[in-house]
Amino acid sequence: MTTTSVVFDLDETLVDRTESINSYLSTLWPQQARVEMELTEFIEAFHRLDGNGRRPRDPLFQTFATKHLTDLSPDEFRQHFYANVWLEPLLFDGVEEALRRLCNAHIRIGVVSNGGAVSQTAKITSSGSAWFVGDDPLCDVVGPHKVGFRTAWLEKRQPWPQDLPCCYTMKCLSVEEFVIDLLGPS
Repeated sequence: MTTTSVVFDLDETLVDRTESINSYLSTLWPQQARVEMELTEFIEAFHRLDGNGRRPRDPLFQTFATKHLTDLSPDEFRQHFYANVWLEPLLFDGVEEALRRLCNAHIRIGVVSNGGAVSQTAKITSSGSAWFVGDDPLCDVVGPHKVGFRTAWLEKRQPWPQDLPCCYTMKCLSVEEFVIDLLGPS
């Protein structure tokens, strides 16, 4: 079957969300962190509360600002975070070149986030020639697999849950590796 399109998850697949946030926190730390906190503690505290973006935002901003920041209220921290954290998101190595190769091969590319797009999924998967590539076993592999995508799991920071049956077509470590496996070396 000829591949006509590939859909990528955004966070921790194309964009290194963790390192992007770490970069933001590294600039916030010298200005706002409580004196007794080392940078690594400051970053770890945020990630514990954040849960890789899956935890509610209000408790995150409330707790982090109250416990770890000196001058920003929870609301000010929320505003500062959203105004600054994604100014320079970090892509994983090889992503730009991999996407360029897909474009040059006339393969349509989609990028989604783990929230919404049910009707778009139906349109894309109706052809049966689309891939969904992502890092989250449940949201990026099992869900898309159930609606007809061929799936590629990027094994980055989340292990495959033991209670979840393996249903991915391809397992890789990076977007670049996925494109090489799909199209062959450049």
